[in-house]
Amino acid sequence: MSIEEKNWQTAWQNRGLVYGAIKQAGVNRQDPDYEDLIQAGIMQYAKILANDHKITNGWIFQKVKWSSIDFLRRRNKTWEDLSCDSSKLRSSDYLTIEALLPQLSALELIILRRHLLGPENLSDLAAATGRSYRTIKRTKANLCRRLRSSLTS
Repeated sequence: MSIEEKNWQTAWQNRGLVYGAIKQAGVNRQDPDYEDLIQAGIMQYAKILANDHKITNGWIFQKVKWSSIDFLRRRNKTWEDLSCDSSKLRSSDYLTIEALLPQLSALELIILRRHLLGPENLSDLAAATGRSYRTIKRTKANLCRRLRSSLTS
């Protein structure tokens, strides 16, 4: 299906609606997928206009919001499937992790030792280090990504 130029222009002029829907879906501007979700929302807006010009902005807002939430759920499900679980590590994996230790930041080392390999939860780590919970969570996700790539290569 072809989308007319006027639909693209209308979607672009009303991109504030898309930004609002993405914000209400709970996506932080620091999220690595933020810009992709904005572009997808604008494309979705234009496609909806191409199908039916009588659709209201409120309906489009909800459509963009819920498609963003669905995307986030799928992404989080993927993260859960690829989570860092120290109980699944083999003895050879510990040698790989040991080689990676000099490359880790101080915060990553704390998360590795006290959370991934120890019993401490992220909230307690945030309080102990004086960092926000979101920073700790984001650093853990980056650390898990680095560990995964080291262990799979």
